[in-house]
Amino acid sequence: MKPGKRDYRNAGPEPPLLVGGPGDLRALNDGGGPPICVVPDFPYAIARDACAPGDIIVLTSDGITEAMDPGGGLYGRDRLQALLRSPAIFASDVAAIGSALLADVQSFEAGTEPADDQTLVVVRWRGEQRSNER
Repeated sequence: MKPGKRDYRNAGPEPPLLVGGPGDLRALNDGGGPPICVVPDFPYAIARDACAPGDIIVLTSDGITEAMDPGGGLYGRDRLQALLRSPAIFASDVAAIGSALLADVQSFEAGTEPADDQTLVVVRWRGEQRSNER
């Protein structure tokens, strides 16, 4: 199956993450700019990339990476990326990946009230779907 090409723009503080297999993770940093609405009429560049069948794209708000433990420590990008590099995570379906990530954030917070929204989107590219119907 051929890769799925995509165009994207990043108008947020956290870049999308592409998980291409166990241990294979990269941030999609191109096409970025300031968070949306911070600079009026900002000309966000379009970036282009491709997914292979089975690849996972993870989008998070900064409420995930900036979640705090009781001592004020941040969850951080490194912890998020380490979790997403796990072979068990890549083998899971997207609902299980989302649940595991949110459970890890809640465990890290240890009862601390979130200071920001914690938005998460997880998708898996299955490849192009061919239709025999005409």
